[in-house]
Amino acid sequence: MEHLLLVEDDQLFALEIKMLMDGCHPEVNMLHITTAGEARYHLQDQDWDLALLDVVLETDKAGIELAAELKEFEIPVIFMTSFQRDDLFEKALHTEPCNFLQKPFTGLQLKRAIDLALVQSNKKKEHRKDNFVFFKDAGKSLVKVAVSDIYLIESFGNYCRFYTPARRFTHRMALKYYTDFIPSDDFVRINRNHVINVNYVETIDSKEQSIYLVETKLPLSRRYRSILLNALPESSKLF
Repeated sequence: MEHLLLVEDDQLFALEIKMLMDGCHPEVNMLHITTAGEARYHLQDQDWDLALLDVVLETDKAGIELAAELKEFEIPVIFMTSFQRDDLFEKALHTEPCNFLQKPFTGLQLKRAIDLALVQSNKKKEHRKDNFVFFKDAGKSLVKVAVSDIYLIESFGNYCRFYTPARRFTHRMALKYYTDFIPSDDFVRINRNHVINVNYVETIDSKEQSIYLVETKLPLSRRYRSILLNALPESSKLF
């Protein structure tokens, strides 16, 4: 299921977009918010496939500045506006949006713009399999992390903690959505609360049903044992 972030401060127009989406893309999960500030708060709620942004939000620059941040997260952007100002259009172009829709637009125009943007989003997700992700650190800065550096994902409530040899990051996400955030075959769930990178496995204790990686001992659930074995390199399947 694709996830779309709609940032539109006009409630009536947002409702119109929702009705258009129900007709052209009913399978897309859409979250509507009204400000760029609120959008930043929700950036790590999902692995967003697409953002539909009003150019002018709290200020003339709010939508464009938000689009620049979304670009860092590799989230494709479709701009919407009722203005016909060349200066806004030129500034928006610098963020490299997928499309620029002039309000009002038809359901067909919206569908085609979204279809094109989702193609780009899926290509970027495929590329991310052996690439990188972004996390926010304590200072709210974006930190680029290689997927291959992540060895453990640990769940606690509605949050996950991602471990690398150098540091760890907290991300608001249920563990069941980890494949959307990091779509890599190297990551396997081993119990209710843990997902591991199989490349970091040091020892598998069949007697205790546990796993050691990076000097950490974790329980291995019988439910996930066969999945783990199938994910290991052939030369590692010794028990």
